[in-house]
Amino acid sequence: MDSHRLIERSPLELDAEQVRLILNCAHIPFIAIDQEGLILEWNRQAEITFGWSAAEVLGISLAQTIIPPESREKHVAGLTRFKDGGGGALINRRVEVSALKKDGERLKVELAVFPVPKGDGCIYCAFLYDITARQADKAQLEKQSKQLVVTQTNLSAALTCMADGLYQTDTAGNLTYLNPVGERMLGYRFEDICGQNMHELIHSRFPQGKKRRIASCWLQAAVDDGSVCQEREDYFIHADGSFVPVLCSRAPLMVDEVCQGFVVCFHDIADRKARERLQSAEESVIEVLASAESVQSGIGKILETICDCCDWDVAGFWEVCFQDNFFKLTVTGYRQRSRAMTLAPAGQTLALKADAGIIGRVWSTQKAVWIPDMAQETTVLIRAAGVRNKFAGAFGFPVVLDGQVVAVIHFLSKKDRKPDDDTLHMFGRIGSHIGQFVARKRAEEQIRQKAEELARSNVELQQFACVVSHDLQQPLSVISSHSELLLECYSLQLDADGVDSLRYICESTDRMQQLIKDLLMYARTGMSGWRLHAVDTISLLKEVLSNLQLSIADNQAQILYESLPTVSGERTQLFQLFQNLIHNALKFRSKDPPRVHIRCRKEAGHHLFTIEDNGVGFDKRDSERIFTAFERTQDKSEYPGTGIGLSICKKIVESHGGKIWAESVPGEGSRFFFTLPAVSPAE
Repeated sequence: MDSHRLIERSPLELDAEQVRLILNCAHIPFIAIDQEGLILEWNRQAEITFGWSAAEVLGISLAQTIIPPESREKHVAGLTRFKDGGGGALINRRVEVSALKKDGERLKVELAVFPVPKGDGCIYCAFLYDITARQADKAQLEKQSKQLVVTQTNLSAALTCMADGLYQTDTAGNLTYLNPVGERMLGYRFEDICGQNMHELIHSRFPQGKKRRIASCWLQAAVDDGSVCQEREDYFIHADGSFVPVLCSRAPLMVDEVCQGFVVCFHDIADRKARERLQSAEESVIEVLASAESVQSGIGKILETICDCCDWDVAGFWEVCFQDNFFKLTVTGYRQRSRAMTLAPAGQTLALKADAGIIGRVWSTQKAVWIPDMAQETTVLIRAAGVRNKFAGAFGFPVVLDGQVVAVIHFLSKKDRKPDDDTLHMFGRIGSHIGQFVARKRAEEQIRQKAEELARSNVELQQFACVVSHDLQQPLSVISSHSELLLECYSLQLDADGVDSLRYICESTDRMQQLIKDLLMYARTGMSGWRLHAVDTISLLKEVLSNLQLSIADNQAQILYESLPTVSGERTQLFQLFQNLIHNALKFRSKDPPRVHIRCRKEAGHHLFTIEDNGVGFDKRDSERIFTAFERTQDKSEYPGTGIGLSICKKIVESHGGKIWAESVPGEGSRFFFTLPAVSPAE
C-alpha cells in the first residue's frame, strides 16, 4: 500500500497496531468500550492519569474502574438506552463528570463520547481532559470574586462610617471619590464636584489670603515623587469660603509601579486648635501678670492677647468703683487687625446697676454672660459701639476678689459666636488669675506703704534714741560727779551707811550710763542707710583683738583663728559683732584661762562662722533666750552687764541676711554660729 493511499484512508481503516501507536502518543487519555461497557482501548496517557495499566483494565467493565459508585447505575442505563436506539446524554457532547483513580482519588474530567460503528454494533470512544486544576482555579476565582465583593462592601461601609474625611484624585488632581464625612467637612456633595481639581477647589489659598501655587502644593507632590506624607497640619477651604484646620496625610495610588493618582485622608482639628488658642491665651495672661508692675499696665496687654488668640475684636476692662457707685472703663484692647474699631475712650462710666446690660448682669450674678445678638444689649454705650462697628455678639466675665466682683471684662465680635464650655472655663480661670494678681498688687502696695512707714519710724526712733541718750546722760553725769565729789570730800564725816549710799549712787549711775549707751547702740544696729562692702574678716579680727588687748592680757586668754574669708557687709557693724562675741567668751570664763577658737567654712552663697570657747556654758533650754534683750542666764553680781550684747549681735547678723544660733553644755564651754553673705561679683 503506497503512502498516498494510506493518507486517503480513514483512521479506522488503519490496522489496529497503527491506531494504537497513534493513541499512545496522544497527551490526553483515550478510552474505548463496547456496547456492554467492556474496555477495548486504554492508551498510555489513560494509564498515567488513572493509575491502571492497559493489561489491568482491558476486557473489564468501565464501571468497575473510573466510574464513581453513585454514577454506575446511570452509566449502565445509558448504554442500554443507546443500544436500544434511544440515544444517550453523553453522545457527541462535551460534558464535565467525576472519575476515579486507582487509589480512590477523584478527578474532574471533561469528555466527549462518540460512537464508531463496527459490524452490527458500535464502539464508544472518548477523549478525557483532566480539568481538576482548572476547576480548582475556577473555584478559587469565584471565592476571590466573592471576597472582593465583600471587601468592596466593607470598604464602602468603612469609608462611609469612618470619622475622617477622605478623597481620591487622578494624576491631574481631579476628584474621583469623596466619602460622606469629607462631604460634611468641606460642605460639598461628591456628585456636584466630581472631576473638579481639588487643589483649586479646597487648597488654592492660605488663611491669610495669599495664593498657593500648585507647583508648591505638598498634596500634589504625591504624583510627582510618589512619596507618602503622614500627619501634616494644613487648612482646607470650605464651600462657604471659611478655612477648616485639618490634620491630613496623603499617599500615591500605585499600579504596576505607575502612579494613577493619590488619596488624602484628613481630620478636622478645629476643636483642638480652639483649645490650643485658649491655652495659649491663658499662658500669655499668666506671663503678662508675672511681669506687670501694676493692674493698669498689665490689663491692656492681656486684653489684646485674648482678642488675638480667641478671635475677639474689641475688649474693655470695667473697674467697679463702689464708693462712687459706677463702673469705670479703665483699659480697652483690640485685635491687631481691628485697630480701626472703637469702643469708648478710657474713663467712661456706667451706673452700678444689676440691669445695666452685660456689664451689670456679670457684676450682679458673678457669672459669665454671653450675648449672641447685640440687639439684646441694653447698655447705651456698648450698643452704640455695636451699631457703629457692626458687632454681632458680646461676652463678659467677672474678676472676683474675696467673693466680690472688683472688675468686669467684656469682649465684642463681628462674627456670630456660640458659647462653649472650654471658653467659659478658660475665662473663669483667667478671671481667677487676674483676681489673684489684683490681690497680690494690693498686698504689695500695703507692704510698700508699711515699709515706708517703718523706715520713717526707724528714722524717728534713731532720732529719739539720740535725743533721749543726750537728755538722760546729762542729769546722770551731774548725779555721778556730785556723788563722787561728796564721797571724796565728806567720806570722813559720814558714817558707814552714808558712804555705802554714795558708792551705791555712783555705781548705779555708771550702770545707767552704760545701759543708755547699749540701748543707743541697739537702736542704731541694723538701721538702713549703710551699704554692703567687701570686708576682710582677718584684718577686722586683728583690730578687734587689738581693742580687747587689755582684757585678753588680764585673763591670760588664748585666741586662735584660721584662714578667714572676705564677706559682704558693713564693717562697723561686723566689728561690733566679733567684739561682742569674743568679749562674752572672755567674760563668762571658767577657772581655766579662756581659750577661744574662731573658724569658718564656705557654704552655698554664704560663710558659716564658729566661735568656740571653754567658758562656763549655759543650759541648752536657754539657747534662744540668750539672744533676747535684758535676758540673763548667769548671776549678774558675778557677771555684770546690761544683757543687750547678744541681742545686738542677732540684729547685726539678721540685718545682713544671716542667722545666728548657739550650742552649749554647762561647764563645757559654748559654740556660737552665724552666717554672713559671700562677696558678690559687683563688690
